[in-house]
This record gives sequence, structure tokens and C-alpha cells, in this order.
Amino acid sequence: MLSFLRIAGSTRLASLLCAFSLAVAHGQELRPEQLPRVFPVRDSAMIERELREMATAYFGNAVSRAKDCSSANRYQWLRTEIIRKSGAGSFLASDIDVRYTGTLNFADFKVKRLYFRVREDIYATANLYIPHGSGPFPAVLHMPGHWEHAKLDPEMTAVGQSLAVNGYVCLTIDPWGSGERSTVHGESDYHGANLGASLMNLGETLLGHQLADNVRAVDLLCSLPYVDTLRIGATGASGGGSQALWLAATDQRIRSVVTVVSAGTFEAFVMRRNCVCELLPDGLTFSEEFEVTNLVAPRAIRMISHEKEQNPAFIPSEMRRTYRLSQPFFKAAGVPHHLDYHTVDTTHGYFREDRMAMIAWFNRHLKQDSTLAVRMPGGPVVRAEDLMVFGTGKRPGEVQGTAGYCRRQGSRLRDSYLQRHAFNPALKRSELAAILRLSDEPLLPAVAAGSSGRWLRYTVKCAARTIPVLVAHPPGEPANRRYCVMLHPDGKDQVDRARVTDLLKAGYSVVLPDLSGTGELASSSENDLVRSRKFHTRARAELWLGRTILGCWTAEITALAGWLASETDTCEIVIEGTRETALAALFASCLHDGIKRVTLRDAPVSYLFDPGGNVNYFSMAVHLPGILRWGDVSLAAALSNASVTFVNPVSMGGMPLSREQLEILGKEYETVRKRCRTGVTTLFKTE
Repeated sequence: MLSFLRIAGSTRLASLLCAFSLAVAHGQELRPEQLPRVFPVRDSAMIERELREMATAYFGNAVSRAKDCSSANRYQWLRTEIIRKSGAGSFLASDIDVRYTGTLNFADFKVKRLYFRVREDIYATANLYIPHGSGPFPAVLHMPGHWEHAKLDPEMTAVGQSLAVNGYVCLTIDPWGSGERSTVHGESDYHGANLGASLMNLGETLLGHQLADNVRAVDLLCSLPYVDTLRIGATGASGGGSQALWLAATDQRIRSVVTVVSAGTFEAFVMRRNCVCELLPDGLTFSEEFEVTNLVAPRAIRMISHEKEQNPAFIPSEMRRTYRLSQPFFKAAGVPHHLDYHTVDTTHGYFREDRMAMIAWFNRHLKQDSTLAVRMPGGPVVRAEDLMVFGTGKRPGEVQGTAGYCRRQGSRLRDSYLQRHAFNPALKRSELAAILRLSDEPLLPAVAAGSSGRWLRYTVKCAARTIPVLVAHPPGEPANRRYCVMLHPDGKDQVDRARVTDLLKAGYSVVLPDLSGTGELASSSENDLVRSRKFHTRARAELWLGRTILGCWTAEITALAGWLASETDTCEIVIEGTRETALAALFASCLHDGIKRVTLRDAPVSYLFDPGGNVNYFSMAVHLPGILRWGDVSLAAALSNASVTFVNPVSMGGMPLSREQLEILGKEYETVRKRCRTGVTTLFKTE
């Protein structure tokens, strides 16, 4: 048993039950309104407060590290770690292959429509703005942020036009999953949330894909005979500005960078409005944004922020924190004037004032002439529909969306996993704990909080979190040693009350906890429902801090199991979980030997992406970085110390499984069990 499962002490249930008479009779059903609260006052900010405090502590650690500005080894390590954690280094470079689909000619420049190879079998769509003349010209890679139509949006086309009329080649690339790289060509996708997070199950990240794509885009620019390879810049706004920073920090061919409405602090990302494409897993545990900015030195960076910015992560005061902390490093590098910030009195966007400040900066650092006048195009010369690389619905297979990629890459990983002839259970359990990002933090004893009718109220502390728990015992059996823990991702109020009654009739004590972020611990912040994706904000925050929601829930479940096991010399603990909490229960049963049976309701049988289902069937809590590189749900079932039953199993897209699919699945689970040499069984039922 792992050390994080230890219980420091307990108050025995039996000592309280001796004076407690249960008010429920056999056959009496529980009505929804009968569940009492454990906490007298709902603290909807508990989770946010905890995560924000952790982020502040990590920021403080980074500030302490910054006192030594001369640590070259530290910054070389940081650059390598960013590439490793993002997964960008896992994508092998391939020969440049650029395919043009048309050219638009204008008075001062021309625009080429193209797609180019970014992986061995994957291409990205882009527009190339080229000034008239022979060159060689300085060039700028432009990365659009979260504009619905990516490179086709008027604000984005204005960037390319502005650069071109000022004598710069500009390559504007569709970010991974956006623009013409969406799931269905011609239909806009939001590339983040569950769609972008699905890449993490492959051991990859949306940030890493974008970073790798942008490195290949720089390769493309360097291959053009009319581009001066020693004068290449990068720019972007919002998520595109974040991309520009990551690229400049890791690719030293970028000589100057301008970020717009994106500079802030990683601390400010936690529990704030941001995208999965701006998430570096474990990022705050080893870095802060000013340290990444320092990686640009001695090259040049200008950060532009807006006074009317509504995203608290990007407000000018957060940008100035990074600026002030980076100043000593740029000064120590002998280039204090290579770090600059600029503010504009407007809202979120990439506007005319931003473009003028951007070009002035590039004139200074790419053309080495700060006296050049900045020209602005007179209007929307380029029409969005003319910039489409392909006719609507006519995109070739080489240009893949996230859904298709996740399905293909996931299938490859599963094929490799299922071809292994044997597994080392101890090693795979240890690897699972690492994927869940579990820690060895000690657990504190449960505390009785009184009773309400038939329910005993408890609080169980797991690391920094206090979990509310209700316990009901069957009539006449106050010292019962059979417990059923029932879990639901929406909290204990949503458990099946008829099932609770049946369990009490069968002689089980029923345990109803609210796992962190659910029920009484649910956050009232609208940030947890960004784009209607539950746990969107918390899932990213936990990963920035080196944790996962499923890992937190797994630790909380093992805490409950450890507490219940400590109440009597012998007891039987079974767990019934629904949807995402069912997976947490399964993982807990792999790591805690006191759980005897696990029932998973409406849970996924595999992490393989289901392009035919609903990508938002499960919440953002479901994702585990690298789970398909480790194995799959069938391996967790084989490693379980409990018997496992799936009731109404589904795909990752929430699709019910046919009888034929269940038969195939049963063979897979049995094969994996044999290769683990374990004695547990897995059953599949439909109701």
C-alpha cells in the first residue's frame, strides 16, 4: 500500500453509534430533500482559494530562484523541460513540403494560399503575405489566437497586410484545431476544452502541437529565398501571443517577438479564463512566465497589454509583474532595452494601435532602424473568403483535425499496449500513481460533525481538502462492517436514492461523500463552466500545479477507504461510482487493498477517442496525461484489488456498446488480466 493511504488516527463509528438510533425502517425510500448538509455554510470558494494559494506559493518560489540571474545551466534546463513537458520534442521533423493552391495580387503585396508539412503525415494551412520586390525581406510568423475563423478573421488578416506594406514577409498559420484545421472543414471549432484536452490522454498537449507546428513554420520561412533568415520575428494576440512567447523561448532563430493581450503570470492563469492551448502540465511547479520571458534574452521582446482587458490573467498589472521580474535578467545580459512593454486603452483584441507598436518594434530590432515611418493599409484589402486554402469541404486528408488525429494516434497506442505479452503489476501501479500525480501527503483523522435524522455527518481531511461525508447504517445494525461508498460527479445529492434504500435493506452502511469540487464543495464560479464544459477551469489549474482532478478524487476515495477500514478490525468496502468518479474509484482500488468490489456506472471502458460520439459527454475531469501510453482502462481493471463490474459501459463519446463490442471488450479485459497474472474478474452489464 502506498504511503499516501495512511490514516493518522480516527474516531470510531461504533462509539458514536452506540447512542444513535436510526430513524429509517426497512422499505422506506429516501427522498431527495432528506439529505442533510455536512457544512453549516456552503463554501463555494474553497477549491479556488486552495488552488490560488498554491499558485501564489509557487510564484514565490520562482521569485526566490530569480535572485540568481547568472544561472545559465538553469535556463538551459528550463528550455529543455518546456519542450519535454509540452511534448513538442516528440514530433520528429520531416522534410519541408509546401503546396500552393493560389495567389492573390494587390498593389503593395501578394498573398499565397498554401499548406505545408508539420509532421510526417500532417499538414497545416496558412497564408503567406509577400511584399513586392526581390528581397531578402525580414519575416514574421503570425500566430492567431482564439478568433473564430483563425487566419481568416479581419483582425488577423490586418496583421498580415500591415506587415507586408511595411516590407515584411508574414506567414499566418492556422493553429492546430482552428480555422481550416477544424474537425469539419468549413465549420468553426473551439480547439480547446475537451477536444484539445483529449490530446493529453495520448501523452501530448495542444501547446506542444502548436509549438512544434510553429517551429516547422519557421523552417518554412527559412527555406524561402526571399527571406533573410537572420531577421525573423514572431507575433500573436491572446492565445497567439502565448504561442509567440513559447516559440521565442525555445527557438533561437526568432530574433524579436511582440506579444499582444497575452502577457501576464502563470500564477494568474490558475482558476482564471484560459485555454488548454495555454496549459503546460506541471508548469508552475518549475517555472513562471518571467523565467520563460528571460529565455528570449539577449533577443528582443515587447509585451502589449490593454487597459480595458477583461481577462484577469492578461491585465496590465499582471504583465508589469513579469516585466519587472525580467528586467534584472535582461540588464545582466547587457540588453536592458531589448525588454519593453506597451499599453493601449482598449479591450481585448489585435487593433490598429497594436499593429503600429508591433511594426515599430520590428523596425527597431529586425531592420535596425527605429526612424522608419509605420504605414497602415487603408482598409480590408483582402477578403476572408479569398484566403481559404481549400474550397469548403474539399480539404485533403493530410490536413487533420484533432478528433481524427486522436482516434488514429490512440489506436496506435492501444495496439502497442495490447501486443505486450506481460505486465509487472507493481511497476504499473507505481506508474499509474505517477500519471494520477498522487503525492505522499499524510491524511488526518475523520471528525464527527453530528447527526441529522438517519444520517451521521463527518468531515474527512485529505491533504489540504476537507471532504463532507454522510453515513447511514441499516436499522438494528449500528456496528455493521459492510460499507458501500456511492459517488457521483455532481455530488451526493445526485446518487440514486432507490439504490441507497436497496443497499440498506441488504445490510450495507451507505457512505455518501462529496468529492472535491462536487456537491457542497462545488464552485459557484462561472469559470468552472467555461463554454459549458464542467471543470474546465479547475482541470487546467490542477495540471498547472502538478495535479489532476482524477488524482485528487482517487486520493480522497482512498482516504475514505482507509478511514472506514480503521473503524473495525475487519470490514468489507465496496464502491459504486458514476461516470468520471467511477474511474477514480477503479484507480483507488488499484492502490488500496481494502476495497473489495467496484461498480462503474456509465463509465468509459477505454480512453480511445470516439469521433462518432459527443466529445463533451464527460467533463474535463476525465483527462489523464499519458494514460494511453501507460495502458488503458482494461489494465486498471486487471490491476484492481477488487472485483470490477461495468454497468451500462460507454465509449469516451458516451456511446452505448453493442453486444458484439462487449464480447470483444470482455476478451481484451480477460487477456490483460492474464498478462498481469491477477485473479480479479471484470463483468459487463446493461440495464
